[in-house]
Amino acid sequence: MIFETERLFIKSLEESDEALFYDMMHNPKVMDPIPRTTLNAAESKAKLLSLIEAEKTENNRIWAVSKKSNNEFIGLAGFVNNNADGISNELAYMFRETAWGNGHGTEITKGLIQYGFQLLNFDEIRADVNVENVGSVKILNRFLSLEMELFNKKDNCMDRKYKLLKAEWNKF
Repeated sequence: MIFETERLFIKSLEESDEALFYDMMHNPKVMDPIPRTTLNAAESKAKLLSLIEAEKTENNRIWAVSKKSNNEFIGLAGFVNNNADGISNELAYMFRETAWGNGHGTEITKGLIQYGFQLLNFDEIRADVNVENVGSVKILNRFLSLEMELFNKKDNCMDRKYKLLKAEWNKF
C-alpha cells in the first residue's frame, strides 16, 4: 500500500485490476472531460501494463484507488510528469463512473497533497483540468490556487492550471 485515506486505499496497480480498469477506460463519460479517447479492451490492458511498469522505472506515480469497505478498484490517482524540469508533481486522478458523487475526488486530492508534501517532499504541487470537467474544477478550486486559464492545443480544450506551494499547504 502506498497510503490510505479515511475510506480509500492507494496502492500499486495490479493485473487483477484489468476488468474494472477497462470499465473506466472505455467509458466516454469518464474519458471525455479529461479529454482522452476511450480505449478498447486490448488498448486498456496495454495501458494498465504500461502504468504498472512505469511505477517501477519512471518518475510518474499512478496508483490504484480502492474502497476500504470492499477493496474494489474505483480509479487512479497519483502524480505525473508534465513539466520541463522532469519533476512528477502534477496531481492526477480519475474515477470509474460508479464512484462519482461520493466525495472520493475531494478525499483523494487532500490525501495526494499531504503525501506529496510530507513523503515526496515536493516544494509545489500542480494540477491541470479541462474547464468542462466541472467536478474536478470545484475540487481543485478548494485546495489549489488558480494560476491561469489557457487553450490547450494538444487536447483542443480550455484548461485551468493550478498550483499549491508547500509553504501555503498548512492553511487547510
